[in-house]
Amino acid sequence: PAAAVETALAELIEEFDSLRPTPDVVIVHQEGLARGLAEALYERDYAGDLTILTGHTHSQLLERFGSIIVVNGGSVGAGGIFDAGREPIGLAQLHFEPFRPVLRSVDLISIEPFSGEAQASRVVVDSLCPDEARCAFEPPAVASPVPDQPEADL
Repeated sequence: PAAAVETALAELIEEFDSLRPTPDVVIVHQEGLARGLAEALYERDYAGDLTILTGHTHSQLLERFGSIIVVNGGSVGAGGIFDAGREPIGLAQLHFEPFRPVLRSVDLISIEPFSGEAQASRVVVDSLCPDEARCAFEPPAVASPVPDQPEADL
């Protein structure tokens, strides 16, 4: 598996490098590959502003790699009916600068669909880590009304 991930990441970086014009926003399903792309671009002093949208983990996370922001909005029902009541619905609302595709803030919203309990966190990108080039923000989790239960044998 590690070799497959390395190959996929190398292909992703090569594909990104071939894009003309250079994109302002990239969507990468697998968070590990999204992070790998951000890390590789950051290490070679990528100069542009870039927003990478990702998911797969169902956990909300915002990460900064210099001018590269990785946004994982969570999950909007990806677990289907089997996760109903166990996992909150998570989404991210992105706010870009007017007339330029530069990410200014992100609203990370998490809702437990049965109880209606919700949480929203607005993160202003410039205040994410003003004294550091790299950092991460993970919002507090919304509690599920259903306690964790062991999986049933099928």
